[in-house]
Parts: sequence; structure tokens; C-alpha cells
Amino acid sequence: MSLPFDIGSVFHGFHIDSVADVPDAGGRLWRMTYEKNGAELVWLDRADEVKTFVIAFKTLPEDDTGVAHILEHSVLAGSEKYPVKSPFDEMRKSSVCVFMNAMTSRDATYYPFSTRNDTDLLNLADVYLDAVFHPLVLKDPMAFRQEGWHHELSDDQRELSVNGVVFNEMKGVFASPDNRAYRDVMSALYPDIVYGHDSGGRPEKIPELTYEDFRDFHRRFYHPSNARVFLDGSVKIAEVLEKLDAFLSPYERQEVRAEIGLQAPVEICRRIPYASAAVENKAILALGWSVGTMRDPSYSHAVDVLADYLCGSNEAPLKKALLEQRVCKDAAMGCYDYRQIPLFLILKDTSEENFGAIRKVVHETLEQICRDGIDLPRVLSLIDRDEFAEREMNSRRPKGLAYFSRAVRLWLYGGEPSAALDTTGIYGQLRSGAESGLFERIIRERILENRHRAEIGFLPDPTLAERKAAEDRAVLESLRRKLTPDELRTIAGNVSALKAWQGRDDPAEDIAGIPRIASRDLPPCGSPAEGTVKTSGGVTRIVSRPTAAGVFYLELYFPVNDLPADDLVRLPLFARLLGKLGTARHSAFELQTLIAANIGRVSCSTASAKRGRYFKVSVAALAAKAAAALELVKEVLWETQFDDAGEIEKILRQKQIAAEREAANDGRVLALRAARRALAERWAAADILYGERQLRWLQEQKTDDDLISWCRNMPARLLKRDGLIISHTDNLPEGLLDLMLAGLDPGKRGPAVHIPMTGDRPCAFSIDGDTGFSAWVAPLPENMRTTGPMRVAARILSLGYLHREVREIGGAYGVHMNVTPNGLVECTSYRDPSPFASLKKMNGTGPALRAFVDSGFDIDRFVVATVASMEPYRPPADSAVFFADLYMDERTPEDEERIRHEVLSTTKAHLLRFAELLDSISSCVTTCVVGGERQVRNGGGGQIRPIIYR
Repeated sequence: MSLPFDIGSVFHGFHIDSVADVPDAGGRLWRMTYEKNGAELVWLDRADEVKTFVIAFKTLPEDDTGVAHILEHSVLAGSEKYPVKSPFDEMRKSSVCVFMNAMTSRDATYYPFSTRNDTDLLNLADVYLDAVFHPLVLKDPMAFRQEGWHHELSDDQRELSVNGVVFNEMKGVFASPDNRAYRDVMSALYPDIVYGHDSGGRPEKIPELTYEDFRDFHRRFYHPSNARVFLDGSVKIAEVLEKLDAFLSPYERQEVRAEIGLQAPVEICRRIPYASAAVENKAILALGWSVGTMRDPSYSHAVDVLADYLCGSNEAPLKKALLEQRVCKDAAMGCYDYRQIPLFLILKDTSEENFGAIRKVVHETLEQICRDGIDLPRVLSLIDRDEFAEREMNSRRPKGLAYFSRAVRLWLYGGEPSAALDTTGIYGQLRSGAESGLFERIIRERILENRHRAEIGFLPDPTLAERKAAEDRAVLESLRRKLTPDELRTIAGNVSALKAWQGRDDPAEDIAGIPRIASRDLPPCGSPAEGTVKTSGGVTRIVSRPTAAGVFYLELYFPVNDLPADDLVRLPLFARLLGKLGTARHSAFELQTLIAANIGRVSCSTASAKRGRYFKVSVAALAAKAAAALELVKEVLWETQFDDAGEIEKILRQKQIAAEREAANDGRVLALRAARRALAERWAAADILYGERQLRWLQEQKTDDDLISWCRNMPARLLKRDGLIISHTDNLPEGLLDLMLAGLDPGKRGPAVHIPMTGDRPCAFSIDGDTGFSAWVAPLPENMRTTGPMRVAARILSLGYLHREVREIGGAYGVHMNVTPNGLVECTSYRDPSPFASLKKMNGTGPALRAFVDSGFDIDRFVVATVASMEPYRPPADSAVFFADLYMDERTPEDEERIRHEVLSTTKAHLLRFAELLDSISSCVTTCVVGGERQVRNGGGGQIRPIIYR
């Protein structure tokens, strides 16, 4: 919309500073300043029904207690205008937002949300603004204790422990050696400035944070003079400015010391033990360099492209040299966009004896690149691929958040936000720089000759976890012995008060005061997925409209129902090899260069859907490059050469490392797959493709002649017309696709092979660390379909009973319940200190749902939230294939609309029937826990198997 004022005028207290066209974002960027106190506002005025609002503050911690992170959690736990325990969670029950969260970086804290509804935008802005400026936690420490940390005493008062949501979250973060590598290198590179402090909080330091210091941090940084507001989309700007004026006007300008200094060069070398059940070749070497400042967006993009050029694939020159010398099994490189930009090189599965050799390989390889020059076609192809990604914006977060993420890094450091959105200019500078020696200069000046660097070796220690647990217990025991009887009574009293606070219901009048969207305000029908389905000659073709300008999407589903389990377990590796190995026409390096230049994204994977099991090929590319893109896809599928046993072994081991890391970092996924596999053949097959059985195969498999021969034979077995399903957008020239598929085998596939269901009830897996994940799964009775009221009930239990019992009281970082379209009732907990206790809480969902109904609470809020969850923001690729996804799961847009109608028609009687169903299916529940060894053994969980063998 057009603003009703000119540059230089003042509207609702905001001085209109400037406006700039941003053609690459399809809009204009307005900059404003609130005259009274200096709050800054940027509005990206463009046509988008999804509107985004962010309020951000520079937050500069001076220690590792996690004060910024704990404050981010705590301000959302009640405010003066909304004095309920969590207005944030109450809004999740009655908002149609497509994104709502809060996040802490090393030097700033952000509070973003996105919604399609104008009223919802103002409602959420009101809640967020009152939360950040007037939080109740400044007067009542309960939220600080719940979200941050507090001491607890055993019933006999003989054991002292620490609990808290952020405390448990960060225990999980630091249990991951990958996470520690990046965090510890940051701290080493910048010991004297804010980047040297972990804003998330180190678990051993979090209990040092006092309530007084916590309150002082809010006073120092959460002031309008330190605030930045970002708006995006088709917002009613006058109404939003009026809302902001109401919150900002009481504040005078205040001096906020939030300048980020520059770290003088340091050279750091350290060795740090980390807990690992496995020891041999499990060391990690992390190298870091401070490579410059955020002076312009093209430079940080250049560093990112360089990292991709050096280490983005096994054929990248630095990674290739490291792997060929066998000094590690994997390597990754990346950077962060802070005021001083850190560049990381993380080398995994190595040994301390190899550290010297690694340094030598890195130095010699980079010297050679400087002497010989970069491979210009390769760099230009990577720039092409990055530009495609920037323009497509295929993130599951709304576009407004992507634009904010780009703009805020410059904006925080005094730069012009619009410069970060000039995609054409940025990539033009990158291409020009590549041709004039930019990347060689960065390597020479910012890496080889740079005296601002850090080296940290992480050494596996199989006894560290047990020793650390004993040390922690000893520290707490020592503290307990020093406490006087009065101090012990104070701790017990604080815990009792906290539990009483957590257990109480908010007054009905306070809940009623939370702004809301009512179900009657929602449109009676959703926006159904659209597409056409035609089957001819054994091939099914699904066509939908493109969702990103100039980009086509293509997915090929080749059935693999005829593959037995021993073949199925190998299929994910085969999919990973395609595009990574050379072909009959091109070396692997040449192929990857061509792919980067001509295809935005191409991947091969496996899929387990209700219609069956599939080998899947996914492509996204500019429609203008369709012919070249499809020719390359055809070459990859039909002409890949499987002769390089060494390269196959590297990729196999990298896939193993990734699977082990995923299990440790997000054990929910592994737990869910393990819990499902005893319920149906589909889930047993999914476990083979993605779950524990896949992980065990990766750990045990070697690259031998049998595996290589199997890979060579797979294209002929897979690439047949019979049963093929094709999904594509209608901007893909039909003749090109037919030409690509002309070589398909017309023969029939073999009969479907039965995959037997397996699994223990219950099962448990141990990982390094002492935080856990749980999964609780039960099937609906046979022939019972998923209904709208079931979805509403799951939302009620997720945001109510389970949130209170598992997150607030139990201290888990997250908990969720879902009723899937395919008839499973699922509950999961995340970074959970007591996963077995959480499973017991999950068993109580039936009585909890009845108690909710009996309480008389208005269910309409949850109806709205459920509709919102069914209509999320979908990025371009997901939108393009959503109709196909429904088809693959044997659902239709009409099914989605039926469930939406049922959601809107949900009654308390429906909920009571589902409560009875939850009681009746309790005997069919399967569970799985993934957690630290001591945690799992103490909880008990049937047969316990380690994720990583010693």
C-alpha cells in the first residue's frame, strides 16, 4: 500500500527517513525512526498475504550463564497486560499464525511471527510488545526458575539437583561434539568481546546466573532505544504504527551500551575431551579463522561460496585432498554473518596423531590453489546455484523472515538493510570478484597469512560422561552439605512454590483477555491443493502450477515394492551416490560443476508412502535451463559409474557419521521410527530405509565387490516405466520430459515383497550425553479414519496437559502430540531429562482430555489453532508438490477439506469419545527412548542398545 505521508514527515511518532526500491524483493523498503526514543523500523512493502513482524534487540552477554537465552524464554511467560503463565502459548491456541517463535544469537535476540490475517497481526504484536517491555518475570521469579534453572531436593533432602528448560536444552546442545566444535571455536577466536561468550549458556555456568543479574540484563537491553522493528508484506501500516506508538511513547531516549568491539588477533590451540562411547578415530579437529568484518553483503557471500568451493563435496579441492590422505572421514566448512566473520573447518572421525598431517594438507592445498588459481567455471557454477537458492527462497520459514535474516546482519552493525536484499548487485559483484582474484586473495590474506586463528582438538573419552556425572554430583553434594537448615527449607519452599505456580490454572478472566481469532472469523473453506492426475501406459502423471517465478519442479517416483529387505537397506546409499560419482561422460568434479550451473537442486532419495515404497528423484531448476537440466538428470540416472570403490567407501562412512549424529542430536526421529516399526509393514520398511536398521547396516557394511556389483545393476532394476509416478509443474516443456524418459525399460516389475514387522516393546537406545528423547505411538483401530476432532484433541493435549507436565514441570525442551492422517496417535518429547517419566505422562492423555472437557474451557481457541496447523506456510517446492504428496498418501483435497470442516464442527462430545479411545488403545502402545546411558538404564526400557558401538 502507499503511505499517507512523505519522506521527512512524522506519523504516529515515526519520522520517515527514507524509501528505496528493492526490485529483487518485489517491493520498496521504508526506514523510520521513532523520534522520542530512537527505536528503528524497517518495512519491506511488497505484495505478500503472509505478513511478518519482528522486534529485535542487541543483547550482549558478558559471561556464559545464558542470560540472553533465558530472558528470551522468560519474557514470554506473562506480562502486565496479559498476566497468564504463558501468553505466547495461549496465542498458539487461538492464532492463525504460520510462524511464531523467539531466538537468541550471539549478539541479538529476535521475536518474530508471521500470519495471513491482519487482525491476528495486531493481536500478536500486542502480546509480543507487552511481553518484551513489561514482562512479569521482572517482579516474580517463577518463570526464571522454570525456564532458566532452579535447585531441587530429593524427598529425603539428601540429594540436590538442577533443573530448568534452558539448562536441559543446553545440556543436549553441548552433548553434541559437532555443536561444541563451532561454539568452542567461536569462544576461542573472540575471547575479549561478546562473541567469546555463549549466549545460549553453558550448562555448568547457567546455575551461576542470579535473578538480580537477569533483571539487570533486561533493564540494560530491552529498551526502545535499542529496539529494531521489521515488517514485511501487505500490512496495514497505519494500524501497525499506531500500535507501536502506544507501546513506545512512554519511553524517553536512553543510552544503551550495545556497541560490539573488534577482537584483536589471537592464536589459540587447545585440546578438550568429550564424552564418547567409541574412541578409535573419533577425534574432531576444529579450525577457525576470523576473516573480516560485515562491511558489505557481497563479502560474507564470498566467504560462504569459498567454503562451498573448498569443502562442499568430496570433489572439492580441500576436502578431496584431506580424504585422499585419509587423515579424516569427513570435513565441513562454513561461516557466520557476525560483525567479525568466523570461518570454520571441522574435520570429523580422525585421531590426534593426524592433527599435524591435517594442518599440512590444509596449508599445502590452499597454497597450491593460490599459485594455480581457482577453477573459475566451478566457482561461477556455485555462484549460480547460490543465486538460484536466494531467489527461490525455498525455506519452510515465510519469505518475510528470510528477508529479515538477510537485512538484520547489516542493520545491526550500522549498514543499509536494502543492500542485503540487492541480489542482482551482490551476485554481480561475486562474479566480477571471481574473475579478478577475489577468492585467491581471501585464501591468501584471510586464511594462510591470518594470525587470528584457533585450533581445538576434541578427543573422545569413554569414561568422561561417568566421571563428569560423578563430579557434578560431588559438587552438588558439597553444596548441599554447606546449606543451613533454613537454606534447605528455602530451596524446598521455592520448589513447592514453583510447582504450585506451574500447576495452577490461569484465572478465566485473564485467559479471556488474550486477544484471539474466533472460528467464526475463519473462511468456511480452505485453499485446496490443485492438480490433475492422468495414467497412461503404466505411468501416472501429476501436474500442478509453479509457485516460484521461472522455476520448474519435477519428482519421479520409481516403485521398489519388489525389492526385498536386503536390497531395500542398500537403496539409500545408492541414492546418495548418484550425482556424487562420475558418469560415462564426465568426471565427478565435472558433473558437479555442470549440475551447479544448470540445476538449482537435484537429489535422489527413498520414500515410504501409503501407496508403497519408492526411489525418488527431485529436481528444481530455472525453466529457461530445462533442457540442460533434464539432460544432466538423465546422465546421472543412466550413466553413473560405480567403479571407484574408494569414493563409495568415503560416502558410505560419511552417511554413517551423519546418521549417528542425527540420532544423538535429534533422537525423536529415531525413537519414532523404532516405535512405529512393530505396527505396520509400511513402518517396518521405513525403519529399514531411515531408522535403526539403516543405521546398523551403515555401521557394519563395507565397500566390497558385492556392493559395487549391486549398485551397477540397480539402474536396470529401478528405471522402468511400469508403475512410475511423475509429478511436475506445468511450466516444464512436455516434450523434454518425454525425451528424458524415452530410455525407460517397458518391462513389468516383479511382485511386491512382504517386509515383516519387527521391534521390541518397549525399546531403548543409548547415546553419548545425558539428555533424552521419547516416543509414544498407538494405532487407531482398524478401519477407523483420522477425524477433525482427533486433531483438535491432540492440539489441546499438546498445548495444555503435556506442555505443563512434560515441559514446564518435567523440564523437557519440547513435547508434542499428533494424530497422523494414516491413523497413528503419536507423542514425542525433546531434550528431556526424564524421558521415561514423560512416557508415563503420555499414558494419562485420556483422563487429561476428560478433565479438560469437564473444566468448561472454551474449545474454540484450539479449533482455530488446529485449522492454522493444517494451513501452514509452504515454501515453493512444497507447494508445487503438495497435491502429489496427497496422492502418494492416498488422500485427496476433498479429504483435507472434510477434516477441516470436522475441525470447525468439533464439540465436547467428540472430545470425550476420543478420550475413551485413548484409554482403549493404551494396550497397543509402543514406545522408544533415546538417551544417555545412565539415564536410560536408570529409567528401564527393555533391551538397551548403544547407538555407537565401542
